[in-house]
Amino acid sequence: MLVYEKVAWYLNNTADIAQFSLWKEKYRLIKKWFTSMDEQGYTYGCVAMTHDFLHEFSVLYTSYITQKDNARVINLLEKYTPRIGKDDIYFAYIRDFSWTLLAGGIFVHKIFKEKPTLMLWFRASTQSVSYAKVNLWYYIESLFFDCWVNLEVEQFSRGRDSNGYGFLGSAIGLCLHKIQLHFAPFVTNKPSQLQVDEKTITKNCLFFVDPNESGRFDCIRLFLCRSDEEKYKDLLLIAGKRWLSVDIHYID
Repeated sequence: MLVYEKVAWYLNNTADIAQFSLWKEKYRLIKKWFTSMDEQGYTYGCVAMTHDFLHEFSVLYTSYITQKDNARVINLLEKYTPRIGKDDIYFAYIRDFSWTLLAGGIFVHKIFKEKPTLMLWFRASTQSVSYAKVNLWYYIESLFFDCWVNLEVEQFSRGRDSNGYGFLGSAIGLCLHKIQLHFAPFVTNKPSQLQVDEKTITKNCLFFVDPNESGRFDCIRLFLCRSDEEKYKDLLLIAGKRWLSVDIHYID
């Protein structure tokens, strides 16, 4: 099976983008909980990246990623230190009353394919911490969508992943999360392809296949154990609502 090696995620900007992507009710609740955070001494915001912020976030990110299966840790200091002060790089953060960093994200604002684009490249949080029973990721993503108000943004990007969720490192849950947020999967700007032997697939995983003329993938090829069909019913339901067809291959 020949597949594209990487998947890029994009979403066009609209006036009500945060409510559209996070769902109106959840967005309203998140805003309410941000107010509650204020009352409890939490602080949050989105500011220009500095060397101190980058070092602090790098520690949190490394701790977060190394707890995952098939972890691949990016050296953020090496990647972003030369760009501080030169590129439009922003740091979103949530801190508790003692100024401990609970969650953070790196946003990059740049022109991509002639469109002003805001990119969420990395995010991380303290694994055990949520607020009002909602993972802190959603709060970082709310800050991501709100950040465009002060910037010129035509589209949002949620970065690139290896095409082979559950097979080559990225989790199926990450893919589902991005689809839930209305991001669409595309072929990357500099595409390369990878040959995958289907006989080596022994666990649940999915690949995006069949890009259309615009480069957007229109089909998910899902390799699935029959006993896990119920586990992935949300993926099948949401994919159908997002114009994605699902081609299921059973591995047992």
